[in-house]
Amino acid sequence: MPKLVIAIIQSADSGRLTDALVARGFRSTRINTVGGFLDEPNVTMLIGTEDEQLTELLGIIRQNCRARRRYMNAAPMSVETVGMPVVTAAPIEVEIGGATVFVLPVRHIARLGKTDPLPPSGISGPQGVLMVAVVQAEDVAALSATLIKAGYRFTRINSVGSFLKKGNATLLMGITADHLDKALNLMQACCRHRPEPTPVKSGLPSHTVTAFILDMLPLHNFLQSEESNTQSS
Repeated sequence: MPKLVIAIIQSADSGRLTDALVARGFRSTRINTVGGFLDEPNVTMLIGTEDEQLTELLGIIRQNCRARRRYMNAAPMSVETVGMPVVTAAPIEVEIGGATVFVLPVRHIARLGKTDPLPPSGISGPQGVLMVAVVQAEDVAALSATLIKAGYRFTRINSVGSFLKKGNATLLMGITADHLDKALNLMQACCRHRPEPTPVKSGLPSHTVTAFILDMLPLHNFLQSEESNTQSS
């Protein structure tokens, strides 16, 4: 079963890791994020892989993401200054860096943009699935408008492709399995295949959309009107 690897790494390691992944034939999508502990920028990378390549991929991440030690202000302490107490923070040493990696099983991978008819996903039923779709920037506006018109909702994240280092977008969309093929065909109709200056020997074809389909638990929508909030208070 294919896997979607989500790796949260330090910004300082992202360039080295990206180059190492491309050199070994892995494609990834970069999203600029912020860590909750230090409130500092970091990078979240999305990488699709097959089972037999997972060990190699994790090894590349381990080799290119190193831990670092730094000081940060944490627990406040009181200091006397000219007879007046001043509250300051005692610096503590913490370890940052390395990588936090989540490995998620993928039900189906759809690569869109070719002129060939899109084969059925083989996924159906009333259960929900999560689509994580990486889309070329030039097609995002048309694709978004088409999905909205058809009644689909999604979240768009600005991201960057690692191989061509061009801006793209990552769409997160919850959908029932019975509607999956319809959504994929709508996306296929909006996107074009563009031959990029990619050497054939690299084995990295250019797809307009790469969509990962993952199982998920039932979707919860917490929608409450302002009137309901007023009455409950």
